[in-house]
Amino acid sequence: MWRWNAGSTGGYRLEIDGLVYANAAFAQGELEGAILNERTYRLNDLMRAEQVFTYRYDFDSNWSHRILVESAVQADDLPGYATVLAGARASPPESLDGPEAYRSFRRATARDALSHQAHAYRLLVGDDYDPDRYDRQAANAALQRLARNRWADE
Repeated sequence: MWRWNAGSTGGYRLEIDGLVYANAAFAQGELEGAILNERTYRLNDLMRAEQVFTYRYDFDSNWSHRILVESAVQADDLPGYATVLAGARASPPESLDGPEAYRSFRRATARDALSHQAHAYRLLVGDDYDPDRYDRQAANAALQRLARNRWADE
């Protein structure tokens, strides 16, 4: 799970079917074109199976993710929040400044985990960070926290 609010200098947006959804307060003057206020839409109303969308955040660091919705089901009997059934790999650490820094981290730690460069990265991201580990329980807990905060209702 990524943080949906990347901070006052970063921002985030979803690009779905050619439309841009973003935090309206942040988007004013920061993004070009028409911006739809993300707080007035629900993902389940925008998503469908086999759909690809783009999630961009922290524009200063240029993080961009293409996400494929493999399947979607109507779940009227569930508690009202999304559930992750499967996933792969950990999200990139926030302490790395963009995709190029993440690629450099991966190369350095794969080549020689005991090198000075790999050690410097470990100090930055933490010894317990494993880029290949995916924690489905943590992802679902984050979704539940989002649902309880009811950010879309503000």
